[in-house]
Amino acid sequence: MSGGGERIPHAAPAPAAQLARWVGQDGCVEALNIDRPKLVMKVHRRFVKAGAEIIFTNSGNAAPQLLRNFRMFDEAFAVSYLGAELARTVADEAAHRVHVIGDVRLPSRVPVTGYMTEDELGSAARCLVSAQVAGGVDAVLLDLPARPAQLAAALNGARWGMSEAKRAVPLLLLLRPAMAPGQVDRERLYDELSGAAVVAATARVAALGVNPGDLPETAPDLLEHVLPFWNGTIALGPAADAATVRALCENPLLGGRLAFLPSSSPRDLRRVIKTSLGSAAAVIQRRN
Repeated sequence: MSGGGERIPHAAPAPAAQLARWVGQDGCVEALNIDRPKLVMKVHRRFVKAGAEIIFTNSGNAAPQLLRNFRMFDEAFAVSYLGAELARTVADEAAHRVHVIGDVRLPSRVPVTGYMTEDELGSAARCLVSAQVAGGVDAVLLDLPARPAQLAAALNGARWGMSEAKRAVPLLLLLRPAMAPGQVDRERLYDELSGAAVVAATARVAALGVNPGDLPETAPDLLEHVLPFWNGTIALGPAADAATVRALCENPLLGGRLAFLPSSSPRDLRRVIKTSLGSAAAVIQRRN
């Protein structure tokens, strides 16, 4: 994205869904960055050929605490770095301009050990963002718990990661309501969303959105608790459903603020590219 007034760029989905059949229900899709790099690049190329202007790295569940389930805790940096490098290679060989967004998901809790501490979130963000930036991404999308203190810790870790990689890129955030198992305290969740939005605005992140997670509310519903504290660009998750995309695009106050439009398949991507859906905000700067 290069400036205001342009059509909103279209993004490929995160490649995990297309790669899942190669590893089975209990396999690690992110491990394919190491084991089957040509396969990962093949998926990226399908969407670039269909016209995608943004691709996401195959690293959504590459946090050390999640890779521990596959005895790959120590490979978190390598998995994320390779995911970025593979996507960067495909983007650079494309006939049109393609941006790469690093897909980073930080869990709020993990099996056995329970809730993530602020230090753990900060350390994971530092590792993953450092790897993504070193691998060549143009921006990083952080999907993380919508708790103000945890968000602040993760943002601090992300800044450290960019410092280690010796390059700064825009940060896009998806706030995910952090729920206790079997408990849904909506008033608390909404307050945390609002508080996290204030932290994000203070930190001057490039774009902000909401990932509903397991809540029945849609992203547009939850954005009502964020928008009073956020006047900038709105981010969508790479797995955003068509109804969410349509609802935001049809809102004249929000459609022109979207950072990108995710698509579910190459066919869907070709179809929606033909549609003009407002102007884009300048949040991703192509690396030199």
